[in-house]
Amino acid sequence: MTVLLPWSDLLSFTASNSGSNYSASEQQLARVLVARLLLLGEKRQLLGKRIDWPEIFAFLGVVGTTREVRRQGMEAEEKGDYSELTALLQHWLEQQALPGQGFTGGLIAVIELLGERMQLDAGEQKLLMLMWLTRRHPLLVRAADAVEVNNEPQALSFLEELLSLQPSSLSGVATKEHPLKSFNFVNGFSCFQGLDAYLKGSDFLDVFNNTLELDSPTARPLEQQFEAIWDDVCPRFHGDSLPPEDFSYVPQLQVLRDYLADALRQQRPAANILLYGKPGVGKTLLAASLADWLQARLHEVPFAKEGVSLPPDRRIQLLAMGQAFMQNNANTCFLFDEMEDMFQGIQSFGSKGLAKAWMNHYLETNPLPTIWVCNSLEMLDSSYLRRFDLILEVPTPATARYQKKRAAALAPLPVTNAFRDWLAAADWVTPALLSLLKRLGQHLPGRQPLQNQKKLLALLEQRLKAEGQPLPDPWFAEEPVQKSKASQYCLPDYSLDWLNTDLGLESVVQQIGRLGNARLCLHGHPGTGKTAFADYLAKELKQPLVVKSASSLLGKYVGETEKQLEAMFAEAKHKKAVLLLDEAETFLQSRLDASLKGWEVSKVNEMLIQMERFQGVVIATSNRFEQLDAAAMRRFDLKVAFDWLQPQQLQGLLQAVFYKHPKDLQALKELGVNRLARLQVSPGNVQTALRRLNLQGKPLCLKLLLSALEDEASVQHQDKAAPMGFIHS
Repeated sequence: MTVLLPWSDLLSFTASNSGSNYSASEQQLARVLVARLLLLGEKRQLLGKRIDWPEIFAFLGVVGTTREVRRQGMEAEEKGDYSELTALLQHWLEQQALPGQGFTGGLIAVIELLGERMQLDAGEQKLLMLMWLTRRHPLLVRAADAVEVNNEPQALSFLEELLSLQPSSLSGVATKEHPLKSFNFVNGFSCFQGLDAYLKGSDFLDVFNNTLELDSPTARPLEQQFEAIWDDVCPRFHGDSLPPEDFSYVPQLQVLRDYLADALRQQRPAANILLYGKPGVGKTLLAASLADWLQARLHEVPFAKEGVSLPPDRRIQLLAMGQAFMQNNANTCFLFDEMEDMFQGIQSFGSKGLAKAWMNHYLETNPLPTIWVCNSLEMLDSSYLRRFDLILEVPTPATARYQKKRAAALAPLPVTNAFRDWLAAADWVTPALLSLLKRLGQHLPGRQPLQNQKKLLALLEQRLKAEGQPLPDPWFAEEPVQKSKASQYCLPDYSLDWLNTDLGLESVVQQIGRLGNARLCLHGHPGTGKTAFADYLAKELKQPLVVKSASSLLGKYVGETEKQLEAMFAEAKHKKAVLLLDEAETFLQSRLDASLKGWEVSKVNEMLIQMERFQGVVIATSNRFEQLDAAAMRRFDLKVAFDWLQPQQLQGLLQAVFYKHPKDLQALKELGVNRLARLQVSPGNVQTALRRLNLQGKPLCLKLLLSALEDEASVQHQDKAAPMGFIHS
């Protein structure tokens, strides 16, 4: 490698190795720098800390008594006059200026290669060499510590003279965007104590120092050694990979693949891809699969080193340096997962965060294609997003193909078929969750399916809750378990006959099937069948059902709720699903209410806008119809009221429950419709009463069920004091 650094102005000598682990030229350069540091410190009156002069002169190899040097040192500190000692240093330094060969060797080759990759000029490479030497020679650190500079301009001015550079030649180092600053090679703080604090050096230098073979005749080429080091710093990704057809649920997959292939082929800089989506939907797996399809090397920026978590600014330094040193490697790309942690609150550099200007500059110049992964775009400023060529959401897998894949993966799970089918059809079972279920299944007993699925259900509910995801409806979640255990305590198959509505729903279902779109508002008492009808309609239309509750969409920050609403409609559109919004009064409350705040009005407006744009079936349910906004009501094609069961409907429902119980059927017939009219209950109340009997271990009979229904009615009508009579007669 061509020697670029003009070290001859610092050192020209003929020296022998004094038995150290360093080459003779490196050892001598460290000595020269120690002498120059102390001489310049004295010249600028910056020597302020106690110096072990005998140790210094022993390092320099000066012949003399230790006692005499120590005496001179103590007198110099008392007087504040170091002239006698510096005269010795100056004399020693002049003796080193002998004709001879300049500084060469493996270390200079390392510095030049680092400088080339970091785009440093010759003066900045000298500074990098000085920092490296301070990591390798403790005496140089102690000499720097004696020089009392306390701000960056003062430090840089001192270093320019120390390294025989022109004034202001290192001024660029002071900018936050400079590689030596952004890679954390020099101190990023505005104030510090001592030159050694500024030349703290990055521990990257230790990685090189401890790994590189410099002057060994058996050493590998330096480029190969660098590549091996960075393979360890940003290791190759060794995760799973899936074929393209397994990602058919990802929109624009072919565009994504073509873009990355072209960026790799042309080695195009600033090629940035952003993948986002809910946790567990397969973002990282997709990134790994993309690299595998293209036979590219994918390097992952780690989250921790030796068991210690890496802060966000440290991770971006690893990425930037890794790309700098691998930029000549063909067919190589990088993966940066959980990127939102890094972008949150970027204000300044160092421990306070990353420089926003530096980050924007990096996104415009990164030499190798990078796949960035995050769960949400909420915390990402638009100035960052503009610098990504592709921004793609990875949705929850909901295709028929993926449901078959889920079913096949869940086949070994030791649970009932009904529970397994329920899991396979649930779109909240992400690839990550599917992998977890498979692992858990290996530790469950094979002959206890009912107990196994109860345990799994409890674990799933806790996991989804911890992730902030909507929990599955407890009734649907428990239905496979309950039916397999005691089907007589469950409601019979769903029927429109058990819905008391002000419109005939059978003809409505048929018409929606012909038109393909509708906006329905279902309102009425809890448990009267609103949600169950939405599920029935989706099945009749052969479409998936996307269920959202208002509580899961409310955001903590201004504007977050509106984005959640937009994402909800986008999800339903992507899945070609029926959209059900429960607790709709939260988003459709009357804007005439003077108590509403500005952000509450904003969410109503956003809901109305999204409803207007949505070309599908959207169903809103509410128990508080009177609170809904008048303008919102005009946007619904149908407003359907759900009321308590009519006596004939309740009788028909109870007949279906007791169809295998002749005695109870006869008792129900003798009871008569008029006596049932005293009960104001819903199908939900009947289901609750059945589960109550099951949990209490009571037999299923008409008398006990009616008693339970009477209690349910009393609770919901706030009237426990007056029994209805026909049970107690």
